Order: sequence, then C-alpha cells, then structure tokens
Amino acid sequence: MVLMFGAIEIEVPDSGDMLVANRLQSEKPLDPFDSIGLGIILVKSTILVSRNDEFIKLVKKLNAEAYTPEEFLKSYFPNIFVRIKDAMGDILKNAI
Repeated sequence: MVLMFGAIEIEVPDSGDMLVANRLQSEKPLDPFDSIGLGIILVKSTILVSRNDEFIKLVKKLNAEAYTPEEFLKSYFPNIFVRIKDAMGDILKNAI
C-alpha cells in the first residue's frame, strides 16, 4: 500500500518487505525498524530520509539513496523555504 502526499510517497511494508527485513536483520547489525526500512529501500528502489547518520552511511554503502531531511529538501525541492516565505507574505498581504 502506498499513500501519496504530493511528490512524496510513504511506503507501508508488505509481507515480502518483512521477509527481506528478517534476512537483513540476521546479516547486519540492524534493529527491527531499520531492517524494515532498509528492506523497502532495497526492494522498491526508494529513497531514505533520516537523521540517523550511521543508517544513512549503511544505506549509501549498499548503493541506495539516503539523505538527511535538509539534504533531501535541498536536492529535491530547491528554494522551498524561500518559496514558503514568499507565499506566506502574499497570504498576509491579502489578509490585510
């Protein structure tokens, strides 16, 4: 099941993802949540966004994309904060 939020997809693990996660957890020093996330990333070629630096390094070592939230926004949504600030300014101008 995939829930869509604009340009971002949130992946919900299925039984196949859980089997891969179980295998990964036995091969690598991962907690259950990280093994599920890594399984989804590897099987579905998705992007990891995390604040866990060690997990990001592991994912990149396995040739998958991984970013901190700030890096992700900068890479995929350039100037997002400027655009939000400008939009808020327009909203406030129109409210007066």
